[in-house]
Amino acid sequence: MPGLHHNERRDYIRMEMNTGLAFRRDGTGTVYSGRCLNLSHTGIQIETETALAPGERIVMSLDLGNPKFQPVQASMEVLRV
Repeated sequence: MPGLHHNERRDYIRMEMNTGLAFRRDGTGTVYSGRCLNLSHTGIQIETETALAPGERIVMSLDLGNPKFQPVQASMEVLRV
C-alpha cells in the first residue's frame, strides 16, 4: 500500500506524510512551523528549522489537508533530534 510502511521491529504501521504543521514550546505562545514526514500509532517524525532538545515538550497542530477534518492537536515530548 503506497505511503504505508510496516517495519518488523515495530507493531504498528508508519504512514508517510508531507504535511505542514505548527507547534509551540509548552508554556509559550510563540508558534513555529515544520513538516510532518511520517506518523504512526505512537509517534511522529517532523522536520523543522527550529532547534529542539530531547526531553523538551511541545504542543503541535497538524493540518490533515482535508476540510472535512479539524487539525489534529497533541502535546508531546521530543525523543530524538
